[in-house]
Amino acid sequence: MAAILFLLSCLFFLGANGLMYDQLYKSLVSDKPPPTIPMFNNSTPATVKMNLILTNVLEINTKDMYIDALAWLQLEWTDSRFSWDPELYGVDEIRLPQDVMWKPDIVLYNSLFIDATQDTLASVRNHGSIWTFNTIRFRTPCRRSSEHDAILECKMKFGSWVYNNQQLDLQRKLDTTTVDFSAYEENPAWEIVNSTAILNVVEYECCPEAYSDITYTLRFRQRQD
Repeated sequence: MAAILFLLSCLFFLGANGLMYDQLYKSLVSDKPPPTIPMFNNSTPATVKMNLILTNVLEINTKDMYIDALAWLQLEWTDSRFSWDPELYGVDEIRLPQDVMWKPDIVLYNSLFIDATQDTLASVRNHGSIWTFNTIRFRTPCRRSSEHDAILECKMKFGSWVYNNQQLDLQRKLDTTTVDFSAYEENPAWEIVNSTAILNVVEYECCPEAYSDITYTLRFRQRQD
């Protein structure tokens, strides 16, 4: 009898918790917020933190001079339109489709080819913090190092396509100036000598405002047999 009561209590808890997620989802997206950048005012840009986690180097083509690689692109920002009182709903985090919200238009400026997988669900915390984690495959140009001919340098320049730095404040998520190798699988033919992750603020001839980008540089050396 005790076992039956315990099972019924578990089923009741799961059902109630599911209903709370349903209610929270409806409250957040029933009147779908417009997909506009979540700026508080004209002088406060939306802060977007970015991290590039390199997972695989599929090819380094020394004839056409490019790198073909896989990575995880992690973005984090805050949108107060997706905040709620956790005591009211009983949950402090929910997963939502990315197409119900504004998301940063971070692109790879110098891509020769890029293929992004289908958007995963976004993780949303009750205070409006949102983060996404998507897999990308890309090709970008490489060149011989000016310091050493045996070293290949490959750059990846990421930034917003339409928002200047008065609208979108792009930052590195991690307090480091290197690429994130926490999930990297070693390439059998090439070793990574070093890397950098540099935040730049650039003024272009086309536009009066400045634009931010994060440029990642990978330096490779061919392994010796």
